[in-house]
Amino acid sequence: MGYKVGISGNSLDLVEGIEPWDDNLQFSAHRLHRIEERRKTNKQRRNLKQVCIAVLVAIILSSGVALGAKQLDNFASGTRGPRAAAGLNADVTSVKYSATPFDTALNLSALQTDDYLQLVSHNYAIQNTPSEASLSELPRSVPAAREGMLLHPTAITATAALLELGQAKGFGPFHVASGFRSVERQAQLYDQKGDSAFVKPAGHSEHHTGLAIDLVPTQLTAAGGALSELLDGSSPDEQWLADNAWRFGFILRYPEGAQAITGIAFESWHFRYVGLPHAWYMWQHNIVLEEYLDRLEEKGGFDVVIGEQSFSVRFSQAENGVVYVPDNREFSISSDNRGTGNYIVTAWD
Repeated sequence: MGYKVGISGNSLDLVEGIEPWDDNLQFSAHRLHRIEERRKTNKQRRNLKQVCIAVLVAIILSSGVALGAKQLDNFASGTRGPRAAAGLNADVTSVKYSATPFDTALNLSALQTDDYLQLVSHNYAIQNTPSEASLSELPRSVPAAREGMLLHPTAITATAALLELGQAKGFGPFHVASGFRSVERQAQLYDQKGDSAFVKPAGHSEHHTGLAIDLVPTQLTAAGGALSELLDGSSPDEQWLADNAWRFGFILRYPEGAQAITGIAFESWHFRYVGLPHAWYMWQHNIVLEEYLDRLEEKGGFDVVIGEQSFSVRFSQAENGVVYVPDNREFSISSDNRGTGNYIVTAWD
């Protein structure tokens, strides 16, 4: 059959997320080299290939020629996954809802899931906490509040690309104030602060996933203090992040006015990686992850084209020990941990 599944362990080989290149980004050879060397997952000849592609993109952009979306290889592997939406004005076709299942049965015993859509909230505890060995330290190219901060490799790639675009557009600088947080560390925070609009018990924090980041404007937070007292979402930097994070697979997880659903007060700094097209859909329809999962279950799925890349998403019920996946298309699978026992399958061309 020849299928491709999402990330397993610390491998970036099969990624449902995005490519770090965007038509508006101009990565330098040294920047790419540092990221790849940090992760130690790429071969020298692929590194040279990616540098050449990045230089070519930069040359074309600098000459004022609009570059169409490119399906570039993921720099950490030879496998292609959904890329970031190309450019700031990527064309998006209308969503076509469809519950028609994919056509190939995959035995659950052979299933690998990336859990990009795992719901971690006041109602649902995390089911699959990643080991710290499966995570990566933020490279120097991604400014952070402290050294040694861990994050899922795909989220690191997406964060680096997002920050690069922000810089190219005149926003920022930004830095990561918080990344992965262990259950033990969350328990300490909860003991210190107790249950509040911003702190939840151990096991119920999105930071356990390694896919969530607190991304803040450096200048607005330089004085120190609680982020809830320093940031209110009104600054141009915060607004730019909220409007553009989806291009790299991130959602603003706790938007204003959604506390009754998410259980968390408005946090203009908290972003969660879910990948494309999910991030685009939630941004476009102004809904949160809880509502998105409910809609997928109700509609059964949808098809959409973003830029030049087509996506198909299906809420797949596990029947007779199998889940249905596409044939001859790359795909990834996320489990639905809300007690349905089902899966969200995302396919792309």
